[in-house]
Amino acid sequence: MNIRVEGDRLFIEGDLDAKTVPGLFEAGMKGIRDGVKSVDFSKVASADSSAIAMTLALLREVETAGRSLQFLNIPPTMLKLARLYAVDDVLHS
Repeated sequence: MNIRVEGDRLFIEGDLDAKTVPGLFEAGMKGIRDGVKSVDFSKVASADSSAIAMTLALLREVETAGRSLQFLNIPPTMLKLARLYAVDDVLHS
């Protein structure tokens, strides 16, 4: 699992689950604080509800700063979970 920032885009790679999210969370938050404008999930292999929780936390951080955040290439498993939790609309903002 890896998070990297290129320009104003945060790339997440690998599995996003209960085992990996805690270790990635602070790196993601640092990217947000440094001005990231989008999060790209194209290299995420699998995701569970922890991925949704992390995504919502990143979104809250950016909204607190008065900015917006775009989510790109959201994996189908994340979209399915987001629909289940009725938060899919915020992933498309």
